Order: sequence, then C-alpha cells, then structure tokens
Amino acid sequence: MNKFFYLLIVLLGYSALAHADNKNYELREATPTNVKISKDVDLFNVAYKYWQNWLYVFVKEKKEKSAFINIYKINAKTGMLDSRDTVKVSEEYFSIGDILIDDNYILLTSADEYVLVKDRKSTYSNFNELKEKQGALNYKHAEKLNDSLVLLYRIYNFHPNDGNSGLHLTLFNVNTQKVEKTRLIDFPSIILSHMNKRWLTVSGDKILYVTPLTGKLYAYDFNLNFVSVKELKLNKQDFLRNDVLEKTYDSLHSAETYMLRNKIKLESPIYTKDFIGTVINDVRSKEMFIEKIFPIDNSVIGISISNPKTSKHYRDVYVYDVKRDKLVSKNTDWLSWRQDKVSSHNDYYPISINSSPVYAPFFHKRNIYSCTLFYTKTITPSSSDEISMRILKDINENDYQVTILKYKRK
Repeated sequence: MNKFFYLLIVLLGYSALAHADNKNYELREATPTNVKISKDVDLFNVAYKYWQNWLYVFVKEKKEKSAFINIYKINAKTGMLDSRDTVKVSEEYFSIGDILIDDNYILLTSADEYVLVKDRKSTYSNFNELKEKQGALNYKHAEKLNDSLVLLYRIYNFHPNDGNSGLHLTLFNVNTQKVEKTRLIDFPSIILSHMNKRWLTVSGDKILYVTPLTGKLYAYDFNLNFVSVKELKLNKQDFLRNDVLEKTYDSLHSAETYMLRNKIKLESPIYTKDFIGTVINDVRSKEMFIEKIFPIDNSVIGISISNPKTSKHYRDVYVYDVKRDKLVSKNTDWLSWRQDKVSSHNDYYPISINSSPVYAPFFHKRNIYSCTLFYTKTITPSSSDEISMRILKDINENDYQVTILKYKRK
C-alpha cells in the first residue's frame, strides 16, 4: 500500500461523527522521546509494547531479500533511549503478531514463525514444526505465563474437514523451545470466532477466558487444569437474554458438525462466508457482547463491551476484581475513536480500547499508557482533518517521533 495513502487512512479515517465530552480518562502527560523513525518506514511494520517502566518499539525493515527488526528500549518516564538492538527474521514477510516481554527474553510471533530474543541474540523457528514434530495445537496468539512458560492459543470455528473447533491451548517453554502440554476446550458461541476478538488473557496465576455473549468467566491454572467458572456481574438483563442466543448458535453448530463428520450431509451453510458474515453483523448491530478482556493489575481485569445502544465509536469498559468477584467500576461511553470536532488533546488522542495487541494501551492501576508517532503540541478548536493534514505535512518534512502518552482514569 502506498505509504502516503496509508497515512491518510490513519490520520483522516479515524474520526467519530459527533463531539461528546470525555468523562472516563484524561491525557495528563505527553513525553517526546529521543527516538525518531524514518518517514519511509511502512507503518504496518511498527509495533510497541510496555513492560514495567520501559517502552519497547519494534520497527521492521527490509534489506534486499532479508528482513530485520530494530528494537528500541525507551525509559517510559524520561523518554530517553536505553538501548537499540537489531535482530534478523527469517522471512521478508514476517509480520509482528503478539509481543511477549520478560526480564530474560522477548518473543515476537508471526503467522508462520516466531523470533526469540535472549541476551540480545535472536533465534527463530517455524511454528509448523511445533505442530508437526511436537504436537502443538493450532494457534494464532500468545500470552506470557511466567519467565519460562508461554501459552499459545487460538479460538476458532474450523470446518470439520479441517480440524476441531474450540479453544486450542499449547504450553510452550521458551528456554527449551519445547511443547509441554496441550488441551482442546469447547468454547461457547464458537460460531463468532471469526470476529477475531480477544476473549482470553492471563491475570495473576490464572488463565482466563470469557464467553462473549453471556459473560461467563472461566479460569484455568498454568497446567491447563480447570479451576472455576463464574458469571460476571455485568449488564444482567442483556446477558441473560443472550443466553438463549448462545444456546441456539451452539445447538446449530453441534448438529451441523455431527452430520458433516458422519457423512449425513456433505455441505453445511453455517461454514459459508455469507452465513458467518450475517451472524456476526447481526450480533454487532443488535446485541451487547464482550469484545476483549485484558489485565490491569494482579487479579484485576478490564472488560470491553460493545453496546448497540450507543455509537460504534464508544465502548462500555468494566474494571473487575476476579479474586474478590467484585465489579470495581463501570465506564460507559468510553471514547475509542477520534472526535470529528477537536478542542483538546483528549479529543484527538483517544484511547482505542479495541485496538490491535501491537498497539494496545497499557493499563496500570489508574494510569493508562499509550504511544503515538503523530503527536502535535498545539491543538486549537478545529476539525480533526485539519490537524491531521498539518501533522502529515510535518512528518513529510521531518520523520516520525515516538511520543509517550500518559492518561489518568477519572
């Protein structure tokens, strides 16, 4: 994609249609770093991740038929660069999926391979080898469990001819680079898996996943053993109504899968793009459902909910204490898209709660940290398009500058 055209999409195609006061968070600090990234870099090849008091920025660059990832380690408080490392990736088309960081390693995943960085040296391997040689289950995402164990997982509705549907879990040891254990678990509302949302996270010493329509939270230990299930105290009326819908979808999926596996039927409409698209569009437009869960602090998690009663540019965000089974706070109308009419930095730099994991904000207690390559110090009342064009002009004359954004939850 043309870089200029992509910049226009990022800067101009990200605006809400109306202005509303932001009552959930406030931008308190913007810290420019001393890290600049060439304006010629494709933004699809830039990612970042917070870890403790550090911001890591990853930039992939191509040289002839080889590809490298530059890793910038930045002090999140001062904005000063601590170190820069360059690691090689085996494929030119390596695209960063998930980023896991520990004191002892950095793990970058892609669709077909992973890069493991230890002691500033990288090793890489094809994920298919883990499946073919070590029995790993199908996976797409990764979560860190501790300093040696990583959870590889995928929630997916496979056609019976292609595999088993459900939640696929694989324990992977980064020190030995060996698969230690696998487990396949039935996942309610599996028919919605093509939404590609984040319904699993790790909090404390538990692996947690949530049912998107009914808000049931399942907990497993790090040995993939079942621990508990509880109903989250969310919007009870809407999620009770969704219980019927979930059972309808699951019954249909179970019946059609059985008939296909036993050759009673040769084809089924529920695996077609048209059917899946219709179901997903119906849920998005008519139902309240959970889009994402994410860790905040120890046993506290965040829950992002899409609510059809509000604009698609907003989310309801719950903060939930899993250990105490207690709702800590409910933030309605969480602005997740840039305002069309801008009067402050809060309007132009919203916290996109449902963003990709390689750009996801980092929650820590009542603070929220994010990062941008498009920061401007001056915001005057105007349209977001006017500000975006001014930023675009500045980038074309200079380069991208990494800026750390710190917010406070109200």
